[in-house]
Amino acid sequence: MKIHLFIFLLICLSSHVFAGMQDNAGHYEHEVRIQTRSADVVLAGTLLIPSENHNGSVVLMITGSGDHTRNQVISGKPMFRVIANGLANAGIASLRLDDRGTASSTGPNTRESTTADRVEDMVAAMEWLMDGDIVDFNSIGVLGHSEGALIAIKMAANHKKPDFAILLAAPSVAGGEVWVSQQLEGLIAGGYDEETIDKGEKYLREAVRLSASGAGAEEMTENTERMFQLIGIDTGTEEGRANVMGFIEHMSMPWMRYFLGDDPAEDLQGLTMPVFAVYGSHDRQTTPVLNAPSLLDGLLKAGNTDFTIRLMPDQDHFFLRKPGQPVGVHAFQEMVLSRELIDEITAWIDNRQQTK
Repeated sequence: MKIHLFIFLLICLSSHVFAGMQDNAGHYEHEVRIQTRSADVVLAGTLLIPSENHNGSVVLMITGSGDHTRNQVISGKPMFRVIANGLANAGIASLRLDDRGTASSTGPNTRESTTADRVEDMVAAMEWLMDGDIVDFNSIGVLGHSEGALIAIKMAANHKKPDFAILLAAPSVAGGEVWVSQQLEGLIAGGYDEETIDKGEKYLREAVRLSASGAGAEEMTENTERMFQLIGIDTGTEEGRANVMGFIEHMSMPWMRYFLGDDPAEDLQGLTMPVFAVYGSHDRQTTPVLNAPSLLDGLLKAGNTDFTIRLMPDQDHFFLRKPGQPVGVHAFQEMVLSRELIDEITAWIDNRQQTK
């Protein structure tokens, strides 16, 4: 059913450290627990330290939206573990964490929280790294993917400034604009005509306004029904009603209301550290054409003179490809993370270290 387009697109005090152990590549893995400023949120994760040739830098890895484990598994591929191993092989340490309320981390999950809550979580993680309980790092950077990149931007601009920032598929315009763009991409892919897409955009923007303003379910119902009817969903059936109520419930979540109403324009102007930003040419969730210009504008307004914005050809939002298949075709446990992405990240970090 065409409703699947919407469902898919709607969808990263004290501390205690356990003894380290070597992974299969000989690198040292330390299981960590980090107490955040919220008493009920304790983050669990893995500090991966290269077995040799450590260049003194560490990267705090920040997952995208949703309740991710520290490995950010996408289509069966542990995306963040692969990146962490690539970093370690290049002599770069990393810290990756289970999201709040997910796997071994405690507290309310990300959907019951907001992006601002996750920023506070990452501030605690940055402070933990700065304390140097295990290693006294001489350079601490952040690497965020999707919403994780947005969190990195907000943290870097308003809280603990990292020495460098790596932003993968970064949302750089107002959340409502990002979300509307995602839904329109879904309608285009679904083959809807131009008139339907134009009408759909009006309903989508009204849905954003209602959600961000704190409207209740009753206020959202009429607009939601019209939007679903436009794409051929009979809202009078039991299934149709369930779709309507599911959509309203999603739009009423604290995370969604915050995201839709948030505009990172001022945060971008706080990015004064070296920045390496990468977008996939076929990204339909944070499209380069919408987000890259705003990121560039923010960096220029920040007076930043050390940044790179890279458009990576033939890559989607996750920089994952199934061998022999077109970009964007995902198959469980058959995806391969871009080797070029890892090589460019490690080369960029190494260059920053050499020029310090």
